[in-house]
Amino acid sequence: MISLLQRLFGAGRAAGPGASPTSNGSRLDASAALLKRSLDPTLTAATGLEVVLQLLDAGLHQAAADAAKALRGRFALNADLFTLHARCLLALGEVEQAADVVFNKLQALDLYDYDTVVVKALLGNRSEQGGALRASLLGTPRIKELLCRSSMGRFESLGHNCEFGFVQRRFGHESLGLFRWGTMPLEQMIRLFDVDFEGFGLAESSRLKLHINPDTDHREYRFCDDAFQYEVHTYQDDMVLGETGVGDALLKKSLLHAQFLARVLRETLLSADKVCVYMNPKPVDLSEAQALLAALRRLGNNRLLVVTDGHNSAEPVITHRSEHLLMGRIEEFNVYQPPLAAWSALIAEASRHFFPEVLW
Repeated sequence: MISLLQRLFGAGRAAGPGASPTSNGSRLDASAALLKRSLDPTLTAATGLEVVLQLLDAGLHQAAADAAKALRGRFALNADLFTLHARCLLALGEVEQAADVVFNKLQALDLYDYDTVVVKALLGNRSEQGGALRASLLGTPRIKELLCRSSMGRFESLGHNCEFGFVQRRFGHESLGLFRWGTMPLEQMIRLFDVDFEGFGLAESSRLKLHINPDTDHREYRFCDDAFQYEVHTYQDDMVLGETGVGDALLKKSLLHAQFLARVLRETLLSADKVCVYMNPKPVDLSEAQALLAALRRLGNNRLLVVTDGHNSAEPVITHRSEHLLMGRIEEFNVYQPPLAAWSALIAEASRHFFPEVLW
């Protein structure tokens, strides 16, 4: 065991600056103890995970992989051990074996958000077998879903309705957004960004409006900012406001919430770390999209994805592509049952376009 450690750590070579034989000896002793502990058949799954991680940190990749494999034999349904074993194999450069572990986990259990790191490492493989492996990974619906989930946080909804908010929720992403559950006419949105949100969320231009859904007859009060024709759900029906004072309290609460969401969106646009998504069931002219993009970019180095209704087109279609603007169509919008495959494909295309480092 000590000879193995000596080879791994280069024992016998001159010590680096500040090192000493004592410190090297202590390191060897600690690693020897780790190796011995990894062979303990009484290890629990939790303790075993800790030992494997320590072996990885110590650079003992083969020992870590062997320990993870042994632990998987004892704890066959421990999801974390699958992922950690794949990480160990990647550290060894055993890409195909790591991919096998990922696919085994998918078959035996499922893949989770934290597995995305391993999947992306596999997609980045440049070996001769990398192309076939990449095709196999991207041909797996669950893996494509995970990759889409990992990208959803980079997109900010600008309306026109709640559909993209539901798409984000379906892919496991929840975020605060002024337009995630709210709407505003395009020309007013452009003006909002042009004036840097000045005049939005003032008490004198705020009110509650009773909205009746024409399809379901559901009655709900919505908060409105008349200065910018903004409207957002309150999720309170008209029965609630029958009590004295409840309406005033709801208006005050909704106004404060809208002000808060406006500050969040403004800070997001100033930091320029997201792609804004504007959708509209009606056609959007290139000039309109460019005007919206110009308003967004006056606040920061922002990017824009405009999505319109493809009226049952079989595949998402990109209709315009430039450095900071992407325009496309998807099959018919459905706010309560969004066409997730089409949205996923469009988000993947936008991710590749706006973020060159994206591998899928």
